[in-house]
Amino acid sequence: MTRSHKIVGFVTVILFGVYGCAKGPGDETEKTTSPTAKVQRLEEDLRATSAARDQFRQKLLAAEEQQKQLKKQLDAERVELKSRTSERDTIATQYDGFRKSLKDLINQAEGTLGTPSLATPPQVGATLVPLPSETDVTQRN
Repeated sequence: MTRSHKIVGFVTVILFGVYGCAKGPGDETEKTTSPTAKVQRLEEDLRATSAARDQFRQKLLAAEEQQKQLKKQLDAERVELKSRTSERDTIATQYDGFRKSLKDLINQAEGTLGTPSLATPPQVGATLVPLPSETDVTQRN
């Protein structure tokens, strides 16, 4: 192949490339469409967007209604939680008071056992029951 053939081929490729780039993908369709076709296409787009807008409004209303219901449910649960918390605190206070009174009673009982009182004299003729440890010692002998 001669040098001139290469140059002619190169120039031909360049010309086709420039023609293809200048032509563009949508030039023929826009030139052949009439204004009425454009208006129809725009009206269809308008109908489609208005239908989509209506759907989104319905979804928005449904979401807002659901949000209201969830807020009511949350408020009810908060009220229930507050009442349960107050019940728990009341019971805890009662338990602490009960525990303290038991400790006081135990301390009183231990105090009275440590110092015998003379207020109740022993009964005469009362039979005393031996402790289990004393009965074991007598049985072994």
